[in-house]
Amino acid sequence: MKKIKILSIVVVLSLSLFGCSEDTDIKEEYNKKISDLEDKNKELMDRNREIEEANETLLKNIDLLEDNIENLQLEIEETAYSQFRGGLLYVGYEDNELLRVVDHQGSIKALPVEYAEDINVIEANTLIQVLDKVEVHTDSELGNEWYYVAIPVYDTPMDYKGWIRVSETIPYSKENQKQITNVSITNGEKIVESYEFPNFEGEVNYEIADNISGKIEEFRNGYVRLSCVGGRAIWVKEDSLIYPELP
Repeated sequence: MKKIKILSIVVVLSLSLFGCSEDTDIKEEYNKKISDLEDKNKELMDRNREIEEANETLLKNIDLLEDNIENLQLEIEETAYSQFRGGLLYVGYEDNELLRVVDHQGSIKALPVEYAEDINVIEANTLIQVLDKVEVHTDSELGNEWYYVAIPVYDTPMDYKGWIRVSETIPYSKENQKQITNVSITNGEKIVESYEFPNFEGEVNYEIADNISGKIEEFRNGYVRLSCVGGRAIWVKEDSLIYPELP
């Protein structure tokens, strides 16, 4: 009887000791996982802090660059206005100067000085309308003549008036009349609205031209494609084009 009791106690103690050992291993593994997660969390927090510091530095650099850009713009404007000091002599233009041709890609400026800002592009072979003419009297522009002009636009009518040197234009004449790109279409002519070249031998949806003007973009097989107001692309026969009358 005593042997059985002793054996039972030994078994119970063995099981207890084994169970404690297993619990200890589980706790150690659990604690290790927690420690690893804490280390990972600390690493992520440190990385996040580094990113925030870098972002703050970038924002400061952006502010600094914006200030530099603003200062440079002011310097450019001051340079332009300093070049502009001296006055303008309005000399007027002759009747045959009312229309001029820009036969190369150019631009119009905000002021009649070389260093003024360009406000719009003029495509080659564009006919422009002269609104005024001045003779500039400054240290850098002494005696140079400028036109105040309006250029054709077929979208938003912004910045379509500005200054261009007289020397950058040529007279509008019979010799270059058919070279300019801003034209109109004879009212009542058949037109096709399409960016691609239509199949005129097949079924085509024609419209009738009514006070349409535009910029010549392409010639093909006796037809011409125009860019028109509202972003429209129109095909019409070449012989339907109307070039502005000579002054």
